[in-house]
Amino acid sequence: MSEPGRRDDLVEGALGYALRRGMADLSLRPLAAALGTSDRMLVYHFGSKRALIDQVLDRASSRLAAIVLDEMAAGGTAPERLENLWERLASPDAEPYLRLWFEVQGLALMGHTPYDESAPRLLRAWVELSASILSDMGVPAADARLAATVEVAAIQGLLLDLLATGDRARTGAAARDVITRIVDWGGA
Repeated sequence: MSEPGRRDDLVEGALGYALRRGMADLSLRPLAAALGTSDRMLVYHFGSKRALIDQVLDRASSRLAAIVLDEMAAGGTAPERLENLWERLASPDAEPYLRLWFEVQGLALMGHTPYDESAPRLLRAWVELSASILSDMGVPAADARLAATVEVAAIQGLLLDLLATGDRARTGAAARDVITRIVDWGGA
């Protein structure tokens, strides 16, 4: 197998491992054993544990984006498209990625390396993506980044609430309200 192909397989396997077991206690030796390799080979392929973790988190972020963005292409009014986004984020398909994301944010808040750098980078990317979507929906460019910041923060809070309580009706109603307010605020 080619070097890039092997690295891709290792990232995929490490992502599966992280989705099942979390990141807090991630250690190269048990991870390598689960992947059928050695910790030395992981360092050979990625250079460091940090680089491997960054690639795993990038892959998780890409997967979550794919889950939600397919719905954004479906068309409809701005509120309908954003409600579809909420439904995808609140779906069972997204749940393992969200649990991983919230764990990484918690680790970052506690100052754990490399999460203290990875989480802000990934969060900025989500805000920029949201700003781009809102701009495409007619929110003036001057307001899109601020609106996206509010939207991402509110939706993350509601997703955390949903994961903790399982209350889909209440969190869904709140998400629809936030979406309506964001779209009205931006004049889209």
